[in-house]
Parts: sequence; structure tokens; C-alpha cells
Amino acid sequence: QKYISPGDLVAFNTAEYGLLIKRVDHIDRQQGRYFVLGTNDLSVDSRQLGLIDHEDLYGKVIWHIKQR
Repeated sequence: QKYISPGDLVAFNTAEYGLLIKRVDHIDRQQGRYFVLGTNDLSVDSRQLGLIDHEDLYGKVIWHIKQR
């Protein structure tokens, strides 16, 4: 949890959408939960999903290759 900071990209699992990658906006460190935002205005993010539990994180994204 200490290695993830606001601004980092994280990969996590959701029951509804499966694997998602989003940017951390802020962290509730007391509860170990993350508020994440998408980079697209139409993205599904914490505004719809709520806070993301630390247990649902796969980790921080350090490299992403965009497919065409």
C-alpha cells in the first residue's frame, strides 16, 4: 500500500468489468482504499464503482503498451 501514490496507474479486478487500469486520484490510508479515475470522460471509475479495496489491486502499472 505504501508504494502506491496519487497519480499512479493501478490494475485491479472488479466483479462487473473484470481487469481495469485506472489512475489513483486519492487514497483513504486508514481503510486501505483507493479512489480511481479513468483517463476518458466515458470511463467507468470510482464515481460509479466506489472506492477500490487494496485486496483487489494486482499492483502498480509501470509499463503499458497500447495496442492498435
